[in-house]
Amino acid sequence: MKNVILYFLTLLVFGSNSFAQITISSLTFKVGAVRNFQNVLWNNYNIYAFNPELEIGGKFISSYIQWGVNFSYWDDGIDEPLPISHNETISYSNYSFGLRLITTPNIFKYSSNPINLSLVTGLDYNIRNGTIISYINEPIPAEGFFQPYLGLQLSYKILNEFSIMGEALGYINVDAAKERVGFWLGGKYNFN
Repeated sequence: MKNVILYFLTLLVFGSNSFAQITISSLTFKVGAVRNFQNVLWNNYNIYAFNPELEIGGKFISSYIQWGVNFSYWDDGIDEPLPISHNETISYSNYSFGLRLITTPNIFKYSSNPINLSLVTGLDYNIRNGTIISYINEPIPAEGFFQPYLGLQLSYKILNEFSIMGEALGYINVDAAKERVGFWLGGKYNFN
C-alpha cells in the first residue's frame, strides 16, 4: 500500500503540468512600519520601526494565487538609554527573509475591477540583533527564528503592469516578546 501511495504522489508531482505554471513575473517595493521588540509599556518610545521591503514573485499554479520571496530590514533607532530605572535599554535591528502566498478569492477578483482584496500568509526567517545601550554599548549575540504571519492586502491596478497596494500583517508566535504587527504601502510591477 505504501508503494502505491508513493507511486501516485510521484505521478502527481512529476507527471503533472501544474508546476510549469509557476512564473517569475512581479517585483514589489513596499515601505511601512513594523512593531519592533520593545516593551509595550514604554509606548512613548520607538515601538514601531521604519521597514522597507523588496519582493520578487509571480503566479503560483493559478491566477488566483501569487507567490513571493521577500527581504526586509528595520532598526528601532534607539541609541541612548531610556529613562526607566529598573530595566536596561536594548536596541534591536532585524533582517527578515520570507516566503509568502497571496490568495485572491474569486469573489474579490474581477477582470473589469481594478481593486483586489487578498489574503496573505507566509513564513519569515528573522535574524534579530541587539545591543545593550549604556556607557559602553554591549552587543547581544544574534538570534535567528522563524515567524509565521497572516494578513490582508488591498491593491489597486493603475496600469496593466503597475498597481499600488496597502498591506497589514499580524506575526504569530508563542513568545509574547515576538508578537508583532506591520503596515506597508507600496507598488508592484508585473513584467510578464
